Amino acid sequence: MMHILPVVASAMSLFSAVSGLALAQLPDGQNFNLFAYGGGLGGVKLCAKKDGAAYLVDTTKVDIAKAGVEPVQFTKQGSSWLATTDGANGGVKLNMAQFFVPRPNAASKSVGFLPVDADPAKVGQAETKGFEFYGKLALHVDQQSGALQTSFYAQPTDEEGVKALVWNATNDKGVKNNQVELRTVPPSSGPAIAASA
Repeated sequence: MMHILPVVASAMSLFSAVSGLALAQLPDGQNFNLFAYGGGLGGVKLCAKKDGAAYLVDTTKVDIAKAGVEPVQFTKQGSSWLATTDGANGGVKLNMAQFFVPRPNAASKSVGFLPVDADPAKVGQAETKGFEFYGKLALHVDQQSGALQTSFYAQPTDEEGVKALVWNATNDKGVKNNQVELRTVPPSSGPAIAASA
């Protein structure tokens, strides 16, 4: 089931009246970082691993060099977000890889990064266009329906302080995933685990 951000859903009538008014317009070439909030996360950074998947990493708990993760910097290009890492921590080195969410027919629900030389089978299961902002909030515009979606979830892993970023997957193999929001705003005092409500 797709979850649509309530404030965005209520603003849909405005979108029909004044097209594009509420979506933030970053210029092409603009660099930014993404941080996850919600589901017990208080601004953890989006990172990449060699498996090509996106992870949410609490750098106050995790030695990123030992974990093999690399912080990602994004560059906007149209409605695509290109990911770059420098590989300085011994992890994956990305050079303008396309950020993606899985298409409904995809075998995996993992969010990730497609390098230029990606396997064509993987490319066919990935949606690399339609990424926009509502203020500082990251969302995806469905390429068929035009619906604004923010269906990002944090999935537990075996590593403390590291969660896999998945799309439209409330649970997987009996494990409950927590919905998160991706924002361009860093935490005010370093990444933190938010207090449970």
